[in-house]
Amino acid sequence: MLTGDPEDPDLRFDEAATRAVTDAGRVALAEHEVVLEPRGFGDHVVQFPGPAGTLAVEAALKLARKVTGRTRVIAFTGGFHGASLGALAATSSPLLRGGAGVPLRDVTILPYGDAPDAMAALEEALAPGSEVPAPAAILLETVQGEGGLHVAPNSWLRRIRELADSVGALVVVDDIQAGCGRIGTFFSFEDAPGLDPDLVCLSKSLSGMGLPMAALLIRRTYDRWAPGEHNGTFRGNNLALVGACAALDLWTDPHFTAHTAELTAAIRTGLESVTTALPASAAEVVGKGAMSGLRFEDPAHAARVQMSLFREGVIAETSGHGHVLKLLPPLTMPLTDWKEVLDILGTAITERPSRAA
Repeated sequence: MLTGDPEDPDLRFDEAATRAVTDAGRVALAEHEVVLEPRGFGDHVVQFPGPAGTLAVEAALKLARKVTGRTRVIAFTGGFHGASLGALAATSSPLLRGGAGVPLRDVTILPYGDAPDAMAALEEALAPGSEVPAPAAILLETVQGEGGLHVAPNSWLRRIRELADSVGALVVVDDIQAGCGRIGTFFSFEDAPGLDPDLVCLSKSLSGMGLPMAALLIRRTYDRWAPGEHNGTFRGNNLALVGACAALDLWTDPHFTAHTAELTAAIRTGLESVTTALPASAAEVVGKGAMSGLRFEDPAHAARVQMSLFREGVIAETSGHGHVLKLLPPLTMPLTDWKEVLDILGTAITERPSRAA
């Protein structure tokens, strides 16, 4: 906060505000030097839109609409982008959408990339003369978290970029849950170079430990904000910024990056090993890297396993309409701890349901 008369030459910044501005600068600089430039994203700038991931999505959609002069957004089934109205309009959950209380408009939701008709639906929607108005943006997760750990095929991601360019739309990747190393690489789309997003939404693990912080990465040519046009009071949580600096520093440590690769590989092989104790088609390994889990044919089975894990001190979520047991272990987890979790999971997954259940 500024204290005193802005015209006063003796004006002093409030100490906490000064610290927040300094920490924000450090995070932005670290983001460029540690993350963006080595991955070919040096032409992106960093915006701190507020403390929640949904605010990064709101800023991305608002900016895309300003840049293009259009209102329509393309999103996908199973997508979860937040509970504020703009992000909610692009979220497909009927439960969450029902809480809006107002019509959710200007978003066309198409089948996600691993669906059989996904490519055809996308091409039809963006074909010349389509009934769908030309969009301002195409918004997607490359790995869906709440949607059930669906992984988008690279061919579909590459086609999104091609079609976006053909109609003048921006590509927005919501990497709030899948980014920051969750699948092994910092961004979830690093093995899909043809996607090349214009805007990237980050939050959650960005602060290192779940503190309130979000960021929007903006291709410099689309940084069209006027001063103060998109602002907010709580854009610089000091503690979250300090955590983000520490978390980004880890990506300069070869021991950490090697451990992340080893852990994400161990998670996949471990999950595949526990499914061998199940009947065929009862469960399958889904997701990618440390953002992996098990999709059960029977959602009641997933719920029983979740509760068994909880009783043993392991917290897991369900997603994908209850069919998917989702594991999101910390990237700093020792392999010995993962082995212990895996043993608990193996026992829980083969437990017979009690009569009370």
